[in-house]
Amino acid sequence: MKAEWIARQSSRPAGWLGEIVARVMARETRPVNAFTLAQLPLEPNGAVLEIGCGHGLALAELASRTTQSFAAGVDPSDVMVRLASRRLRRAIAAGRAQVREAEAARLPFEDARFDAALAVHVLYF
Repeated sequence: MKAEWIARQSSRPAGWLGEIVARVMARETRPVNAFTLAQLPLEPNGAVLEIGCGHGLALAELASRTTQSFAAGVDPSDVMVRLASRRLRRAIAAGRAQVREAEAARLPFEDARFDAALAVHVLYF
């Protein structure tokens, strides 16, 4: 039972424990996010979608690269969407970012909207 509960919190953080999981994930995923972002060429007017944006650290880095680009993120966890939205509030207010609660199978954006998409998952054993 505990293993299933922990797995659910890892895949879709919820409630007060979800807030803690988000903080741990932010710290643990920092190196892989930095590596992935270093590989991503972003055009000055480009648009990038992060699938599973989680806490929003990578998305915030994307949004900060240029004032002319657009960064969007989706995550199935309302906790993660709330944290990412808070982190990106200035870019969202400026129309340079958007964070939505959604699953990868049902993206809430029109086709061909983005130049690139990120989907980075770190597995813990």
